[in-house]
Amino acid sequence: MDFQLARVAGAVHSTGNVLFAPDDDRLFSAVGNRVACVDLRRQSCGAVGGFEARVDCDRLAVTSDGALLVVADVEGRLSAINVARRCVLHRLHLKARARDLAFSHDDGVLAVAGRKQVRLWRAPARRRRDLAPFAKLAAFGGFTRETACLRWSPDSTLLAVGADDASVRVFRVPTYDASLAPPSDDDSDDEPAPTRVRPYLLAAHKESVVACFWAEPSPDAASTLVSCARDCVVCFWDLEKATGDDRRASLGKKHFLWEDANDGELRGRDGRLVAAAHASKARVFAAAFSTGVFA
Repeated sequence: MDFQLARVAGAVHSTGNVLFAPDDDRLFSAVGNRVACVDLRRQSCGAVGGFEARVDCDRLAVTSDGALLVVADVEGRLSAINVARRCVLHRLHLKARARDLAFSHDDGVLAVAGRKQVRLWRAPARRRRDLAPFAKLAAFGGFTRETACLRWSPDSTLLAVGADDASVRVFRVPTYDASLAPPSDDDSDDEPAPTRVRPYLLAAHKESVVACFWAEPSPDAASTLVSCARDCVVCFWDLEKATGDDRRASLGKKHFLWEDANDGELRGRDGRLVAAAHASKARVFAAAFSTGVFA
């Protein structure tokens, strides 16, 4: 169905991502310190309940059933909102700005990228009939600079994390029992100790990683990961099945997006990759460059 927007989704702001609901009928957009919900079918727009953050909203994440919306502001305060009832269920201070956050496909774990690590939190999920506050599960480190992006694998067993140190690490996430989750210690100022997990280390970029996506695996690989860097270089990685502590990955292909997307005099300019998105089912990749060009 084709939608025709009669209003602007959002306002002029420099932070916040745009997020589609799982049913593709609603669009969530950060508008300053509030979140706007655009109903594409009814062509209406309104704020998500009475939620209002102290500062501008920075990152949004929604569960697979569209029931829970998580909002993180620029100061690292996280709020979990029930979309249907439009009320805040829980608030959490991450004590650091969240560069990216995403739910696992079973909505049981929330991954948050910030500082030089990625943290895993047990999230309240409606299908588990549990509305308990967030509880810390694990923290993965090893980065020399801040983490920038993350992406769960389709089965939620692998977590790919890109960082400003031009590396991508893929961690194998264990299955957590909801009944055995440790209690949350929100008042502690100490950083959680990183969990000792040997990841896949993918290092072929020369600048910070902007985004990473899981693609259809090649015939000789267990999984295939696509990573995009600020200098418009895209790498395709083939991950072999892990045996014990052995983690092997090979570089399949490399592409330079700016050369592929432009010709003529635009090739003489230095285009920088600002954002990227990938639709796995449609096999479509979209990129936005610093010069205002979209491809």
